[in-house]
Amino acid sequence: MDLEKSKYAAAYQSEIERQFTPQEAALIWDQARSGYQKLLAAYPGLPPKVAAHTDRVIFPAVAVYRALRESCPERAMEIMELGMAQRAARVGKTYARLVSLPGMKGVFLKIFSKGAKSGFGKQSGFGQEFLTDSSRELAFNITKCPYWDFCTALGCPELTHVFCKSDEYAYGSLPGIRFIRTQTLGTGGALCDFRLEREG
Repeated sequence: MDLEKSKYAAAYQSEIERQFTPQEAALIWDQARSGYQKLLAAYPGLPPKVAAHTDRVIFPAVAVYRALRESCPERAMEIMELGMAQRAARVGKTYARLVSLPGMKGVFLKIFSKGAKSGFGKQSGFGQEFLTDSSRELAFNITKCPYWDFCTALGCPELTHVFCKSDEYAYGSLPGIRFIRTQTLGTGGALCDFRLEREG
């Protein structure tokens, strides 16, 4: 898989191209591309649902972050945060348009629940416990997170909060649905809590 095929990597690349000269951006991206391939080679044969997170999201971010730390350590995290924010905010706008349609708030919560159970469950490397699951309220905790695990193992645990923050951009401005988050593993919490509640 090429680094450019990750939609998240594209967001980082856009921010790098905005902040650096074409020559500087090309050097950073070449280093990130090489680092990404090394990460893929270092973790062959991961279960498919785990690899869906590592190969498309975690490893691209780690590779880009490492390249940025080499070239501009004082700006590396800011660039990662901006890139992720832009990507997640676009996703949030799509979700907001969806839940604005008549009768779609409950449907959205059901779709979100199904997706969370499938993509963020044990087979994907997560520990997960559901507390409430209805068309009016969805509540679950993540007790084990491969984003935290891999970022820590790869020497950049501080990067994890970028992924945590993306949830706020994606779900924090949904009309008629309140997103509640009090802690995450990536920011020192005992777990990551997800709460989506219909208002009114």
